[in-house]
Amino acid sequence: MHLLLSKRDIFLIIMRPFFPSLIGLLICFYTDILFAQQPQVKVFDVYQDLEAHVGQYAKSTVVINFWATYCGPCVQEIPYFDSLQQKYARYNVKVILVSLDFRHHITERLIPFLNKHHLSTEVVLLADQDADSWVSRVSTDWDGGLPFTLLMKQGKKYIHTSEFQDFNDLEQFAVPFIDPKQSLAAKRR
Repeated sequence: MHLLLSKRDIFLIIMRPFFPSLIGLLICFYTDILFAQQPQVKVFDVYQDLEAHVGQYAKSTVVINFWATYCGPCVQEIPYFDSLQQKYARYNVKVILVSLDFRHHITERLIPFLNKHHLSTEVVLLADQDADSWVSRVSTDWDGGLPFTLLMKQGKKYIHTSEFQDFNDLEQFAVPFIDPKQSLAAKRR
C-alpha cells in the first residue's frame, strides 16, 4: 500500500513539534496560503476534444476566445471576456478562453498569468499543434491569427477577427445574440 502525501501534509508533519508555540500557530495559519492550489487548466490534446467540450453548452450562447500569453492584444482583452462572463452568466452565456500556448508553457507562463489576473472564466489549453488540421473547422474565415473570437448560438457561428478595444466593443459584438428570456431564472420555472 502506498501513502500519497501532499507537500502541505509533509510540511505539517515536520512542523508539528512547533505547533504549541506562537511560531507554530503562524505556520499553521499560513500553510494554506503557502500551498495554495494553482488554477486548474483543462488540456485538450486534439481539437475534437475541445469541440466535444464546447458541445456541452449547445443550448447556451457560447463565446470562445482563442488567445495566447505571448500575444499582447490577446492579453489586453482577456479581462473584457471575464467581465462579459460575470455580467451575462445569468442569461445562459458561457465564455471559454482557449489558450494556444505550448503545453510545456503551462507552469511557466499560463498558470502565472491566471494567478495574476484571478479570472473566473473557464480557461482551457488546446495543445493540438497541427493548426492546419483544425483552424478551418473553427471557421473557414479564420487564418489562425490571434486574437480570434467565435460566438456560437443555436448551431450558428459568428466571428470577430481582431482585438476588442474595450469591454463595450466586446459587449456590442455579443449582446445581439444574448436573449434575456434565456436567463437561468426563466429556465428554472
